[in-house]
Amino acid sequence: MSAGNRADVLVIVRDLPVGTPVSTADLATTRAGVDAPVQTIPASRADEVVGKIAAVDLRAGSLLSPGQLTTTLTPGQGQQIVAVGLKASQLPVGALRPGDHVLVVPTPGTAGQDAASSGTSPLGREVAAAVDRVSQPDADGTAVVNLLIAAESGPTVAKQAALGRVALVVTARRP
Repeated sequence: MSAGNRADVLVIVRDLPVGTPVSTADLATTRAGVDAPVQTIPASRADEVVGKIAAVDLRAGSLLSPGQLTTTLTPGQGQQIVAVGLKASQLPVGALRPGDHVLVVPTPGTAGQDAASSGTSPLGREVAAAVDRVSQPDADGTAVVNLLIAAESGPTVAKQAALGRVALVVTARRP
């Protein structure tokens, strides 16, 4: 059906990890059947792509789409990225997506003690964050959520996450 809608589009020719600038050598052109909902970049726009940064891991042989590229990388000035490993039961129902806003909340210590008041918690309050990336769950069902956090709170949230005593509360979804 899409045979009549073929167009020259950009394809990645080698694996590029997130954060890698795209060069001319990373791109090739292929002719592909393109339906309206499929996001691709026309080959004629290759000059606009060169120099942009891979926002996700790009795999050799895949068609390039606009959402896979960015002009800026995280963390920005005054931010840190903190990785938080969470089991499915600790994640909000529905997928977390980059750009979602959350609160990192300290959870109770042993025997139901409030970790913040027991002196064993480095995180004494909720901390606002934004989701940067979310991994697929591993074999144990743990997903890693990379959070963008104000630099002054990053180390404290990392310590609390290392204790395994955090929960995320979604405060706003990315539009």
